[in-house]
Amino acid sequence: MIYTLEIQKLLNKASYLDDKNKDKIKYFLQAIQLADDNQDIEWAYELRMQLMDIEWEHTDRKNFLPTFSWLLNAYDASPDEYDVEELLWKYKWIISEVQSNPEISLAHMNNIMDDFKRRSELEGYNLRAYHSKLLHEAAEQMDVEKSLYLQSQINLFPRDGISDCQACELDSEVLTLLQDNNFEEGLNKAQPILQEQYTCARVPLVTRVNIAYHALINGQQDIAQQYLDRVIQELSEREEDTYLISSLGDFMPVIFALKPDQPGIM
Repeated sequence: MIYTLEIQKLLNKASYLDDKNKDKIKYFLQAIQLADDNQDIEWAYELRMQLMDIEWEHTDRKNFLPTFSWLLNAYDASPDEYDVEELLWKYKWIISEVQSNPEISLAHMNNIMDDFKRRSELEGYNLRAYHSKLLHEAAEQMDVEKSLYLQSQINLFPRDGISDCQACELDSEVLTLLQDNNFEEGLNKAQPILQEQYTCARVPLVTRVNIAYHALINGQQDIAQQYLDRVIQELSEREEDTYLISSLGDFMPVIFALKPDQPGIM
């Protein structure tokens, strides 16, 4: 099968590139096209899963939604052929993607969440991950009452294979407390994160941002000051990470209040 050799050549070229290099996406798209042209579903599925891993590192994830839609259809056609847990984790990425996209209607978002809920239960998982994704959206909307309710729902279920990591779950719980004006409790709850006992891709950075912002509005500038320089440095190093845009927006009042003479700091 000559096409498989061509796929391997493309993957070999891609292997020398960092995930943030857009040419790596180009090579994977070419490999996927070869797999599709030759109706090689096994290759097409695996390549698309890898493509999503690569695009996760980019700000422009234009292939994300169509790629995942293809994966869902392939899984539904032959569910015994694929790892459902890996697919549901990718589904969580998609939910994060659409939650941050203002062009996605509420009705469409609700349909996506309903489908994720259905699939999670069908495959034997509980609703902890489902409620966690709803909590992220409620926190973004600063709907404190809804956030408190969703946190209580999360606590009803044990962790399972599609639950958020402990760092992310704890960060969400801390933010709920902060938004509910329980600053001291939130600060205490955040200590395992702030001491880096729990870490993830964007934790503890986003936790430090939230603590600094809420310390400022709580009249505790000394606490906000503790995180100022470190957060500025970390945000500047990750300015291409679109998932940190809201964190950057939250942190700007801290910068304006504590470094008013440096308007171009970010």
